[in-house]
Formats: sequence, structure tokens, C-alpha cells
Amino acid sequence: MNSDNYEFAKSSAPQSVSNYTAYTDKQWNYINDINTGVYANNSGLSLVTWDLTSIYNSAGFSDATDLYLAVPIVMCAAAGTATAATLAAAPTAGYSLCSLKSNYQHLIHQLEIVCNGKTVEQMQPFISVPKNFKLLSQMNASDLKQNALSLGFSEVLDNEKSVQWNTVAGTQAPGGIGLANNRPFISAATASTDSQLLMSPNQNNGTVNGAIQKRISRIVDTTKTNGAGFNQIFGSNTQNGAYTPAILSTTQLSTEIKPYYTVSNGIMTWYDVGLIPLKFISDFINNLGLIKKLDLVIRAYFNTGSFKIALTDPSALTTYYGAVST
Repeated sequence: MNSDNYEFAKSSAPQSVSNYTAYTDKQWNYINDINTGVYANNSGLSLVTWDLTSIYNSAGFSDATDLYLAVPIVMCAAAGTATAATLAAAPTAGYSLCSLKSNYQHLIHQLEIVCNGKTVEQMQPFISVPKNFKLLSQMNASDLKQNALSLGFSEVLDNEKSVQWNTVAGTQAPGGIGLANNRPFISAATASTDSQLLMSPNQNNGTVNGAIQKRISRIVDTTKTNGAGFNQIFGSNTQNGAYTPAILSTTQLSTEIKPYYTVSNGIMTWYDVGLIPLKFISDFINNLGLIKKLDLVIRAYFNTGSFKIALTDPSALTTYYGAVST
């Protein structure tokens, strides 16, 4: 089957969960990057390289449009005056403090693709910005509902319900200085529609910004122990006065690649995996079609780094962010 016939057959295939492609059998190849664990950081960018020349099948075809990057994500935060116990006891200071910008492809700053020794996709800074706008303009409500969470989106776009203006000279207010739209909660007493079941407090309780809430709700909070584990599933619990292990431990969450949040020695850490379909960020990949040998080298600069901001009341709903200092 050549590329033209495959594309026609694919467009004619029924759109269902079990039957969505013209393939009768699909086998996946998993290729690690060639950095061997060394990721040089220069001006907040880290270069990662993949060599796909080993993907070859004389008896079948490879579909380049199915290529995607699985990127391990580790975010850390530390509050200078907070202890591990304080952070663990305060859900607003914990799992909801950090969340990535909508869409995992924002992790990529520049992308270069070399095919058969020739550069077919040149380095362009901030490539994720126009590609993000392009993807948003193409996705409908059904796409957002079905695929958004896998791509780092939310089922709903950002809304105006969490927007507020804080003057520089005014009193401290949640969200930061100036026009802020990053406050996920408004009241501890206001239950949100997507709060996780728990005696007290509910994860995502009082959500006001649906887009932010969807992103932070992917993270399992493993800091709740001794009778306070979320849904009695994660961590350790005490029921009827006796200790009982939870269904999933932190180690098991990591093995199953389930995003989770933990606190150790006052350091808050988030673990996640971002999925980035290359066809959404590279027109070359999207139009490559079926090939026998995938002779590609992919180089991507990822946005990494650290910054310091003033943070007030990290353990309360009145969390206040200042300007970035370093």
C-alpha cells in the first residue's frame, strides 16, 4: 500500500476506539534519546537528540505521523520558610502550587529534523507558539474532550472567572501583582464539580478556573497519610484504628507512569510524563507518509531552568505571588 492509497483508506476507515486506522496490525518501536543521561543546560535550554535510523522493516511500512515524544517531567519548588510538615498539611501549598502551561509542546523551544543527511526542518525559536495557535484553531469541543488531557490541554479553555487586577501599590492579594489569572481556588467551602472524594479536604475543592484545575488534577497527591490518603487509594491509611496499606504506593505510581506529587525535606516535587505528537509541531512529519526506513535525526531544545519569586501565605487560599526576582 503506497502513501496515497493509505491516506485514502485511512480517511475512509470508521472512527471508533477499536477501528480507527487502515492498518490490520501495528507494532510500536521505542527509541531512547542518545544523550545517555547528559542534558547540557545553556541559557535555560537543554538539547535532546534522537536517532531513528534503526527503525527499519523490509516487510512493512512505518507511519511517521504516529511519531510522538514521551518526555519525563520533574518540577521542584521550595518555600524558604516552610517545613515539610507545613507543606504536607496544606493542599493549596502543595500539589496545586505549580502547573505547566497548557499543551506539552510548549516544552519545545526549537526543533530540527535531518532526513537522509539533509536538514528538512530548521531550527526556529519559539516554534511552539504558532504551532499551539494552529492546533487550538483546529481542535473542536470533541477533540478537547477526548484528547486534551493526554496532550497537556484542558477539556475547557481558560476562562475569565479567575481574572483579577492587583495594583502594585495595593495590599497583597492572591494571584500576584497586575492582571492575574492563575488562581485555581476561590473558597475552601465551595465544592467544585471535579473535586476528588475525600473526608477533608477535597482535592480541587473550590475550583474557579477550570483550565488550571484540569491540569493540576492529573497529579496524585501522595502526601496525605494516616487516614487522610485521597480516596484511601494512595499512600498509607488508618481505618478503624488499624493501619492498612493503600492500593498504590509512590513506587507503584512511578512504575505505572502515573503523575504524582510528593514532599521530601521541605522540597515539593512533581513527576509527570508529557506526550508530544510530532505531527502537531512539524509539518514535515505530518506529511511524510509511509516509508520503509525511517532515516531521521531529531534535535529538540527544551525549555528548562529555574526562577525565584516572592511567595506569601503558601499554606492558605490567600497565596500571593510577587514579581520574578531571579
